[in-house]
Amino acid sequence: MYEDNSDTMSAYDNYVSEEMMKPDYRRIKIGLDRMERSVISIASSWGHTSRAQALAELDEVLRKLQEIEVQAENVRDSLVWEHIIDRIDVLASLRRHLVAELRWEVQSEQNCQAHA
Repeated sequence: MYEDNSDTMSAYDNYVSEEMMKPDYRRIKIGLDRMERSVISIASSWGHTSRAQALAELDEVLRKLQEIEVQAENVRDSLVWEHIIDRIDVLASLRRHLVAELRWEVQSEQNCQAHA
């Protein structure tokens, strides 16, 4: 009744992986990989760093993701473009979540100090 999409997905993944290694898309791939590592690093270390520093780093991530999105506008291959936009969306969502958590924590600390 339903088709097994595992072959289709692996063919899609293989195609996009191969295309992203080409010089035309290499810069975008490197940018996305760096932003992924940055977001993961911020997420794992913000409990041990200054909240202001973490927020500044997340602002920089947003700026870089916007630059990558502008670069993606020139991508003609719709499958590669979709992959790039999907990765940007995932990273942007994670970034927004971290910003919300950090802001909530900063606000909580300020409220606790005001009541003390």
